[in-house]
Amino acid sequence: FAGYTLNNMFAYRLYANAAFITDAVYWYNVNNIGFDFKTARQNVYSLVASLEYKPLSSLYIGVGFKGMIYKNFIDVENGKPAVEGNFAIRYTHRKFAVGATAELMGKRSWSFVGQPGEGVDQYTMQSHTYPACVDLGVTFDWFVSKQCTIYLEGRNLANAKIYDWALYRRLGVGGLAGIKVQF
Repeated sequence: FAGYTLNNMFAYRLYANAAFITDAVYWYNVNNIGFDFKTARQNVYSLVASLEYKPLSSLYIGVGFKGMIYKNFIDVENGKPAVEGNFAIRYTHRKFAVGATAELMGKRSWSFVGQPGEGVDQYTMQSHTYPACVDLGVTFDWFVSKQCTIYLEGRNLANAKIYDWALYRRLGVGGLAGIKVQF
């Protein structure tokens, strides 16, 4: 369900989901150099909640949460976090906008086969868990005109060890700059 309160300054959303997947794809790492996959059934139950607050037309504050329970019908980890969250704040002026974000990713587990040097049979499936992390970011937009915006983004400003895939860590603090043109 969703709705608005306080003269449309406060918005909320809450929903639950159940998914019953017949051929879910489970990726796993092979010998620390490549990936392979297996398919199997998977049930996913989730609860998602978000709140948005706009005390002024130019100020946005948002927070969200997503919790998931995975029922895997195979001995391979799915690599997805059980908890995700986000927080964003953004101020928009007629000539510029500035904002900050924080994205939480819960601990994630991936499966591996045949990691050399650990005394493990190369065909034994094992798993590794990466800890929860927070990705902090900032944004700045300068509205040159209605069609042109110059933007700057900073990502992972706390230099957290963020893994989107097994063994592939994000490079650390990063940034993005560019020009957006609307036709």
